[in-house]
Amino acid sequence: MNERGNSLEKTFSMDGTGDPTSMKINYETRRREQRGLKGSTSDDFPHTRGKHDFQYSVFSTGIHTKIIAEFSTTEDHSIGELSHFPTVMAQTDEMYPSMEVMLGDALYSSRNICTTLDSYGVRPYLLPKSNATFSAKGVESWKMMLCYFMNNTQQWLENYHMRSISESVNSIIKRKMPFKIRKRLPHRKRMEKYLKINMHNFRQFNYLKHTNPDLLKTYEGINSK
Repeated sequence: MNERGNSLEKTFSMDGTGDPTSMKINYETRRREQRGLKGSTSDDFPHTRGKHDFQYSVFSTGIHTKIIAEFSTTEDHSIGELSHFPTVMAQTDEMYPSMEVMLGDALYSSRNICTTLDSYGVRPYLLPKSNATFSAKGVESWKMMLCYFMNNTQQWLENYHMRSISESVNSIIKRKMPFKIRKRLPHRKRMEKYLKINMHNFRQFNYLKHTNPDLLKTYEGINSK
């Protein structure tokens, strides 16, 4: 599905989410509560103190296809969201070496992330934080990104806000499959998450065959018509 569904995609978006192991907890609610806690960082995954928690995932999505390209998942909340970025980025580049742009929210807005994207020849669109400075510190793409943001703000934001597609993909999965993670063992939790991702991709691939077939490729590499 990815070979045919995302092969023409040039722009991807990175995002993190969590699937609850109990219907009594909600990831977005816990994320809002986390932002208000003293000492917490936006890189930390939110978690509960009881036995119920989340299966955490970070994934890259084609912004035109809404097909998930690659993802990393764990039940360990002590591993921050940014820690998954190198793995997901490497897997995405391996499958789509023609990728040109990566979108990310303010959490990903750092020179380290820009350095990683530079190594793959990918242009960053990462929402600058309020304390961001133009100092490149050896990362030229960071300075270029901020200059483009300052000089062509509306155009930059128009490109950046395609990132909302990854949020809509989260919403699609949770609306279509609104049930909790039922498994208890870590490797079975990962398998259940893999199955959810595959079900979403299969559904989205079949939608595209009817709604936008030009985004797909045949097995012979010719655009579907």
